[in-house]
Amino acid sequence: MSGDFLMGLLRELIRRRADLKLILMSATINLELFTSYFSGAPVIEVRF
Repeated sequence: MSGDFLMGLLRELIRRRADLKLILMSATINLELFTSYFSGAPVIEVRF
């Protein structure tokens, strides 16, 4: 399954199901891109 297709599917599922929670983790994620794509989703940063 393509990553782009999966992100689109997840975004649609989040819109339809308020109880669904999504956790994205990456060492090199573009925070602005993903928070805007997922309608201002909250960001929690964990650093070691």
